[in-house]
Amino acid sequence: MNFKRVIAVYKKELKDSIRNKRVLYSTIIVPLIVLPILIGLPAAYQQKQAKKIEITPSNVMISGFRIPGFFEIFARSSFINLTIAKDPFDALKKGRIDLYLRVVQKEPPTVEIYYNPLSDASKKALARVKLIIDSYNNSGQGEVRTKKINILTKSVISPRVMAGVVMAMIIGFLIVFIPFTGAIAPGVDSIAGEKERKTLNVLLSLPISRKEILVGKLMNVATISLLTSVLTITGIYAVKSFLFTDINIGKIQIGTKDAILFILLLLMYILIASSVVIMASAFARTYREAQNYLTPIMIIIMLPLFFAQTSASLTTPHWSFYIPGYNLLVILKEALTYGINMRDFNSAFISNIVALYVLVKLMTKIFNKAILR
Repeated sequence: MNFKRVIAVYKKELKDSIRNKRVLYSTIIVPLIVLPILIGLPAAYQQKQAKKIEITPSNVMISGFRIPGFFEIFARSSFINLTIAKDPFDALKKGRIDLYLRVVQKEPPTVEIYYNPLSDASKKALARVKLIIDSYNNSGQGEVRTKKINILTKSVISPRVMAGVVMAMIIGFLIVFIPFTGAIAPGVDSIAGEKERKTLNVLLSLPISRKEILVGKLMNVATISLLTSVLTITGIYAVKSFLFTDINIGKIQIGTKDAILFILLLLMYILIASSVVIMASAFARTYREAQNYLTPIMIIIMLPLFFAQTSASLTTPHWSFYIPGYNLLVILKEALTYGINMRDFNSAFISNIVALYVLVKLMTKIFNKAILR
């Protein structure tokens, strides 16, 4: 082997790669800029939220038996903001208050502390209140304080809802991500791959309209994507007892109506994902080029999912139901907890219909232009 010739070939290939914008994108822009953003933004968001909770006073409601001096120690604390709520349990679930204390007249007095284990702010408030009560018990001033106050901690979230939220966080990412990845191989090959193999021209020469060809390809990609999703869910279910050892699987329930509504949104999302992949495939000239186009699209899809994984809250901003893909995750959380809210479902359904309509129009336009190249 002539080493000089190897070096000459190496220099030529390296020069071609440097001149290739797609290679520069995948080797420089993605690892240097895109991936740090993908990893850094959710981490920065978590840190910001943690700092905010650390310095923000906790909203606490106290009711029940009045113990001398007990209410006053909370009123004097700079980290406690005493408040009231018509329904403290509902307010606690929805994050309007962080903690609810109910003082029961017993011997000795007992403080029932209700908290939301899905809220970091509520867990922080619980830690603060326990420190204050410990300080009160250990102060030893007066006869009342010789009888230390008992603390009884209770969660306002049922085991079923807790299991549903945790399950939604674990498998929600996969359910949103897998349909897209399942569509990539058949979608890229269906147009970009056929361009390279020169088989697309043969298909176009047949007595079939372009729309029929495109719809047929879309149905094929969506079918493979659906099959991938079903097999993924089946695989997770088959090993659920090994994967989710900390979750009481038996507590998780989903009604027939909620299951049907969720499957309907999943099918729509599969069509959306398949349309995006075919659009990139039609726009590209080669199989590899189509894959390069899909890289930033995958990142755009993954970023909000990473943010969703950082929050176990039951409350979700209504605008999130208008984001295709992301709304599938939040609807899954509703289905596994208190049931799907029809207002939220309608918002998700309408937004998915609009997104699918726009994508099909763009896909058709790009496909027709690609044929004329």
